[in-house]
Amino acid sequence: MPPQPEMAFTTNHGGRRPGTRGTVLHSTRSGRTTPQAKEEEYELTVRYFQTPGVQASAHRVIGILPGQNAAMVNDYDMAWHAAEDNEFYLGIEFCQPLPSDEYSDWQLEEGALTVAFWAKQFGFAINTDTCPRHSDTTQGKRSGKSDPGAPFPYVDFLNRCREIRDSI
Repeated sequence: MPPQPEMAFTTNHGGRRPGTRGTVLHSTRSGRTTPQAKEEEYELTVRYFQTPGVQASAHRVIGILPGQNAAMVNDYDMAWHAAEDNEFYLGIEFCQPLPSDEYSDWQLEEGALTVAFWAKQFGFAINTDTCPRHSDTTQGKRSGKSDPGAPFPYVDFLNRCREIRDSI
């Protein structure tokens, strides 16, 4: 069964994407260190993307806690997340207040379900070319991005995405 995100659409996006080659994997990294940071990161990210005039968005925001999954931009439209890759890549933001914060099992599974369903829906393979980390994109390299970072189990995540895609 596909993930059922909360509908939290933003007006901060472009027109229709001409095609879909894959998805770029991001993390939020607000820098918050308060005791509530992990709980608040999701809500703060969703609100930020909904702020009129913000030149940033993603198709999904996946929070740390169960149930935190927001659809921010229609899957067929262009989110503003990776510059020259926006036209052909979906964007998924995993909430991670600090670069050293671990990802929760729930958010990794919800993210894998989302990517697997997108791969099936749009017909793209799941590999390092079609599901790059933000740090691996041209814009990410140019801007010195490091997300989703060392705590993100990249190879295991892609394997799980393929496993789910093959079962649906």
